[in-house]
Amino acid sequence: MDDKSSHYGSSDILPSLGANSICKIKLRCYIISPSNPVYRAWDAILLLLVFYTAWASPFQFGFLERPQGLIAILDNITNVFSGIDIFLTLFFVAYLDKSTYTMIDDPKRIALRYVKSGFIFDLISTIPLKALPQSYGYLSMSRLWRLRRVSVMFARLEKNIKFSYFGVRVVKLICEYLGSLCNIYVLVYYNAYNNWIWGFARGCYRGNDIHQLTAYIIGNMTNLVVHGISKTQKFRDDIQAASSFAQRNKLPVRLEEQMLDHLSMMHRTDSEGLQQQGTLETLPKAIRSAISHHLFYPLVDKAYLFHGVSNDLLFQLVSEMKAEYFPPKEDVILQNEAPTDLYILVTGAVELISHRNGMDQVVGELKTGDLCGLL
Repeated sequence: MDDKSSHYGSSDILPSLGANSICKIKLRCYIISPSNPVYRAWDAILLLLVFYTAWASPFQFGFLERPQGLIAILDNITNVFSGIDIFLTLFFVAYLDKSTYTMIDDPKRIALRYVKSGFIFDLISTIPLKALPQSYGYLSMSRLWRLRRVSVMFARLEKNIKFSYFGVRVVKLICEYLGSLCNIYVLVYYNAYNNWIWGFARGCYRGNDIHQLTAYIIGNMTNLVVHGISKTQKFRDDIQAASSFAQRNKLPVRLEEQMLDHLSMMHRTDSEGLQQQGTLETLPKAIRSAISHHLFYPLVDKAYLFHGVSNDLLFQLVSEMKAEYFPPKEDVILQNEAPTDLYILVTGAVELISHRNGMDQVVGELKTGDLCGLL
């Protein structure tokens, strides 16, 4: 695969199956893609401010009547950056439609989606504290709504093979523990025996049901966490096994990178619901054939190799077809290898490389609609 010609990098979306896939790559000139490097850098700056908010909001709620001095300045800076982000998200940042997996760049649909989701909470969390009445403390805690960015960041890092999965999970748990510890310290600061935590503990011990309640809460939380990270854990285990296999057998770095890239691509196609081969195999043959005909018949019909072929033969061919995704720089067919499959290129591009005198030379390129694997 040609890494320069492929439109789908690690941060882009994958096209749907078959000829009916409509994956908009080129956005309108004033619309920002979520995978844009500049926007990613902006998001990283906001994350730093979110970490400050995670500390400042409980601290101000528990110990300060009004923010003053450096804390007030930092609060205003955070509010300004958050306000700019709200403006960008409301009008200029495209989003991925999870039902069709297409990038939406229509400003009206972008604004409508944001207004229906987190716009109100974002707006409330950006109100300057000095503009609030004396009892502003409860509203100041609304700024913790910004912590959802941290959850998204950790989810992204857990899937990034450049970082240790164990290390990311440990850092995440430490952050959660420190946050809970700080909140508990604020609550018990004035009177450790006159707050809701002590009242809750005394009530449970009187009824002798604290162990049952704790087991119920922890059990449900564990079930939710394990269900949410099971696929990511399996993906990281596969990556670790492939890396260990390559190192133990002293495989070339290029082959190891291809193995890891292929596993990453398989995880992406599975997480985005593109590979449903197990589901299709449970269906009757007639339904599978109808699905294949809907997805692949237009592709085969347009291929130059099958011009003039009867519809009956094409119908038999598409029944045996399946979609495959290849990451950039992966070898599809090796030189001097007898191909057993015929590939029709749907998106991206493929380079034809000849290995001569110890050097790789590009002798051609295949684009959308071309075929490879011909004898």
